[in-house]
Amino acid sequence: MYPSFCPFRQPFGRFINNSVHSVGRFVVWIFPEYSSTVAGSCSADAPFQAVFDGLISWRNNRGLEWVMSSTIELKNAVVYDNADTGILSVTAINHQATNLQNVQNTFYNENTDSSIIDSIIVGDTGLSTSPVVAGEDGLTVMWDCGLRVRNITFINFPSSNTQAIFGPIIDGRCTVFCGGWTTRFSQLSFVNVQNRGNFRWVYNAVFIDEDGSLGNVAGSAIIAPDRLWNGSSACPPTPNFVNAITCPLSLGTWIRFAFNQVNLGQNGEVLNVYDTSNHHTVVLNLAKCLTHPKAYQPDLVDTISSTSLVTPSSTPLSSASNNGDWYYGNNTSVFTYIVKNPSTNTIPTDVSIELNVVKCRHPNCQPPAQPGLELPATQRPTPALYWSNDSDWSFATEGYGGSNEVKPVDNTNIYIPRGVWLVVDYPLPRILSLRIDGVLEFEQGINDTLYVDNILINGGQLIVVNVLLPNNAGSIGPRVIGVLGGLDLHGIPHNVSWTRLASTASAGQTSITLSEPVDWAIGNEIILTTTDTRIEHSERRTIDAINGPGTVITLNSALTYTHIVINNVFPNGEVYQVAGAVGLMTRNVRVICQSPASEKFGFRSLVTDYATNIWNPVGAEHLYTYYKGYARVSDTQFIGYGQFVDAPNEAKREGFHLYNLGDWSASRPTYIDSSSSDGDYYSAIGLWDTNGAPITNNVVYNTYESAIVIEGQNNIMQKKSRFNCILDNSVSSVQRLSYRIQGNSCPGTILPTDIDNDYDNNEAHLYMSGVNIWPTDPGFQYDTTTTHIFGNNSMTIRNSLVIGAITPNDCSDVPDTTTRSEQYGSKAIPIVSAISSSGSPGGRSDISFPYFSRDNMMPVHPWSSIGAYPCIGGVLRITNVTFGFFNDICSRRDIAIQVSQNNDDGQHPVITSQISLYNISSGKKIFNGRPNIGVVDPSDCVGGQAHGVGDFRIPTVALSDSNGQIISISGPYPGRGIDRSPACVYQPSYQMYLCLNVTDYRMLIIESMDADTET
Repeated sequence: MYPSFCPFRQPFGRFINNSVHSVGRFVVWIFPEYSSTVAGSCSADAPFQAVFDGLISWRNNRGLEWVMSSTIELKNAVVYDNADTGILSVTAINHQATNLQNVQNTFYNENTDSSIIDSIIVGDTGLSTSPVVAGEDGLTVMWDCGLRVRNITFINFPSSNTQAIFGPIIDGRCTVFCGGWTTRFSQLSFVNVQNRGNFRWVYNAVFIDEDGSLGNVAGSAIIAPDRLWNGSSACPPTPNFVNAITCPLSLGTWIRFAFNQVNLGQNGEVLNVYDTSNHHTVVLNLAKCLTHPKAYQPDLVDTISSTSLVTPSSTPLSSASNNGDWYYGNNTSVFTYIVKNPSTNTIPTDVSIELNVVKCRHPNCQPPAQPGLELPATQRPTPALYWSNDSDWSFATEGYGGSNEVKPVDNTNIYIPRGVWLVVDYPLPRILSLRIDGVLEFEQGINDTLYVDNILINGGQLIVVNVLLPNNAGSIGPRVIGVLGGLDLHGIPHNVSWTRLASTASAGQTSITLSEPVDWAIGNEIILTTTDTRIEHSERRTIDAINGPGTVITLNSALTYTHIVINNVFPNGEVYQVAGAVGLMTRNVRVICQSPASEKFGFRSLVTDYATNIWNPVGAEHLYTYYKGYARVSDTQFIGYGQFVDAPNEAKREGFHLYNLGDWSASRPTYIDSSSSDGDYYSAIGLWDTNGAPITNNVVYNTYESAIVIEGQNNIMQKKSRFNCILDNSVSSVQRLSYRIQGNSCPGTILPTDIDNDYDNNEAHLYMSGVNIWPTDPGFQYDTTTTHIFGNNSMTIRNSLVIGAITPNDCSDVPDTTTRSEQYGSKAIPIVSAISSSGSPGGRSDISFPYFSRDNMMPVHPWSSIGAYPCIGGVLRITNVTFGFFNDICSRRDIAIQVSQNNDDGQHPVITSQISLYNISSGKKIFNGRPNIGVVDPSDCVGGQAHGVGDFRIPTVALSDSNGQIISISGPYPGRGIDRSPACVYQPSYQMYLCLNVTDYRMLIIESMDADTET
């Protein structure tokens, strides 16, 4: 409302002769960022001194404290018997600029800048029943320029565990090795004080003793000893200080400076500081500082300042060199520059110096290529090394297989170093661990088997094309293929990965007819998905023969269950087809885990990145090295994948875990195409912080967790078949997801510009939940009632078919609500189709009313309930949708659109248009169940009140006439309840009113803006 008015800039009024005793933490607390100015506007920087005159503070925790504030003066104060500190001037450093010229001009001027003058600080008056020992000090001096301390008397600090003067510590900002600023002292007195001051670390502060009243040497600097000055005869120890030396100002001027964001390499280098006498000190690199978040902070050195480097010098620098001169000695490899304070500068100032110097460790300053950025190999070099040749193993080091130029035997570790390309042309031994920093390529056309406990592709590349590769996988951890380089697995391609039945395959049949020709082979394994609700009705068979144009397949044994095909054409032209899917499982490149299923601990492939420092013995240094994996996989079979272990995102135990690969790169592509996953224990494929990777034409069968999880952005997911969520296993509840994806924008809606996912032609059979968008995955933020922000939350269902019960004679096909999950199983069963709140599973319900919320805490809570505040706004739009076959059948009540019975909060509205209805009973289009009386206190209810029905909500005065007599409510209020036209007709089968073209109803939200209430 007043953009130019800033309370923290307003000029200070009067504070005179106030006394405070026996309170809590502070007597006076100035916090944060108060900087009194003359004009008081937000842009004003002309300081106006805030004076606190005549404060008396006794028996408090702390007296006066100012934090992140400037131009504060405390004078004529008496503070005593305070438990922690008497006066604290913590710091003036804040989020405002600290180098404003008007502020600089006030530094160390007690009439205009921060100062503490003409005051008495008493540690212990002796009036208490026990001695008072200040927890920190009598006076804390600030971390900033400009503070003057004059005419202060310190009395009774006799304990060695405290001190009269100390520096601050700021929790959350800096607690160690900070400081370096200068405070000026004069006219001090000390009575019964053992420790006048204490520096906690080197470069803690600079105390300028102007008249000798602090350290007995007038015109001196008191500092913590360091290796530059400690031991110098010019700087003797300071009396009455815990650890300090006193240096005459004639030696030079001590100022504070810091190097911000210095990159001195990964080889343990430190910042070394030398003086002209070759004294040397080492300065630590601080992860968090006051003025720089990451800096080397040599707070006190004998130097001077400038703003830029100007002129290269042809000779070594000397004191006669000009400000900004620099010199590089080719023989000494030493770079030198001068930063010089102009002699005309009479006040302290903050100066930023930009210095860019690169130390080159490599010829022409070109570092070696990072393994994580190298392009995949495209052609075998000449000559290459071959596994079968003993002499080619000369690269093998001691302790690894192949040393002594003899090809490896069973149960050895294999290491293929960088620069080696090894071709497998020989039967492999059993390998314990396989590390590939170079390239391991399997010769094409051979039939070989790799038995290995773990594989680490560390910047190298594993190339397998048209080779049989069973693998007892594992690696960075048990049974892991760690891909930190390149993984190439490519089998013989097929024209079709999965297709559908062309006609119903009945139980007892030994042949099936497909909807399209395939090039599969005799002996291949296939999977036929169930077309009912029983997971065990999916069937695995082997191909005995292929006839016709490749569409008729003879099976090795008769089918146990029927797999239906239904084709239905509705009057509006919509075509409905139900057909069992048939997927090819067999591939000639296989990755197999041979551990028993009872372990629920198969292999996993981890494709990710990492960086480390690698020792280079030639240069005697560590080199920063970055590794990043990629996986190009096609026509490969994975058997026994995933590990039944809960883990964070970076270590998910999925079959293929693609983590932190960033945006997809055409030069180092990652993709999984036309492959089959046949196994258990966890998700088949997961993409986390990985964007744009194509996952296409894959067959996923028999998983514990989700089939495919996509948490990144701009990923392509096409024609994947998720056959079964669960098959005879004990699993965790979230096993029941077919696809877990990010949301995508519908036409006419807007999502963040970097989200453009593509989900097309995907199919799912028998699952607890088909397509899922979890609260952490949507790519946009939900509003909630507690934010008081209205968001355009919406969901659109368009151009779709919604079918109830079209399968004939399926009354015995009842979902099995018992679960084999090991965790949260009983709570993972949706019950949105219940006809009441009693928990009865009811019939089949295709669309439930929406309730937008950031989280419902699944799987700990039931999926269909709400576990967090609903959003303020939300709407479901259903347009151009055909509903069919919702009736009373098989003792069920099937409903097209259902109000969820497990949401006791408000449900957002539904807007429909262009709806087609076929073979639907009039009462089965929509249904609104009764409210849940379990959340109502029965003692508050009479009769129908439990369901919100009745006149009990009408105020008593509205039930009386002007004489106070009770009236019949139906007379004056015949249409009580939601306002409706007489044309609205109550529909008992809906338990709702039907109002035809009468009123445009909207959802009304009345929001309380009180801080302690909710919408």
